[in-house]
Amino acid sequence: MPSKSQSLRPRLCTLDKADTGYGFHLHGEKGKTGQFIRLVEPDSPAETSGLRAGDRLVFVNGDDVEHESHQQVVSRIRVTAGRLELVVVDPDTEQLLKKHNMKCLKEYVTDGVPLPFDEEEEEEEEEVEVEVEVEVVVVEAEEVDGTVNGDEMHAKEGEEDEEEDREGTPRESTPVPERTGKSTCTSRKS
Repeated sequence: MPSKSQSLRPRLCTLDKADTGYGFHLHGEKGKTGQFIRLVEPDSPAETSGLRAGDRLVFVNGDDVEHESHQQVVSRIRVTAGRLELVVVDPDTEQLLKKHNMKCLKEYVTDGVPLPFDEEEEEEEEEVEVEVEVEVVVVEAEEVDGTVNGDEMHAKEGEEDEEEDREGTPRESTPVPERTGKSTCTSRKS
């Protein structure tokens, strides 16, 4: 499955003019470079081509229009004879290009946006399953010559007698759940 950034790319929308026009509204936004698709009319050539409201227009018939005025872009569209070709980027693709300080190129439509290797690797590692083997070892202490595993036993006066009394009395033990030896956890890279 491709990562989100691999699926982000400019789109080529081809439109044949209908009797009522292409079926989209173009506008500029204050503080932003370029022209944006504001409205796509239902059942229009624009809708059929995949044009969406919020797309930023980058190329008209192969020509870069990112820094042209609204009037210049409208004129290019109006003089088109035959099929109109628009290359647009959606807001997510726009953000990806800005993040990497990249200019949109026509080849990104087919090739995708080239990303630095470490970002692609980072996205693949976002969710990684890790298997951890856990081995539980229970060691019982053995009394050898007044010592437990070689360590001397020290008892306070009077406790020795109590200890002997308790040893003769059976005690309840708490059951320990069985372990399969493996546990699985999921970690996410921040």
